[in-house]
Amino acid sequence: MRCIFCKNDSSSSRSVEHIMPESIGSKKRVLPCGVVCDKCNNYFARKVEEPVLSHLSLLAFVVALTVRLKLSQNDCVMQRT
Repeated sequence: MRCIFCKNDSSSSRSVEHIMPESIGSKKRVLPCGVVCDKCNNYFARKVEEPVLSHLSLLAFVVALTVRLKLSQNDCVMQRT
């Protein structure tokens, strides 16, 4: 298999490429192993995602999303008891 970005062999890739960054709550939407090589996955995490995710407006969104997710999880627990 070849990496969709650099076209190098990515058959031994061990990293998981999230379609939406895991840091904003995306844990299930991932590409199959080998679609993106480890080198490109690390590059996009450091050079693309990190600067975007450290922007203040996005940080506020992530905090709001996290609080909302935790509240809805607590609601489910409260409903079961």
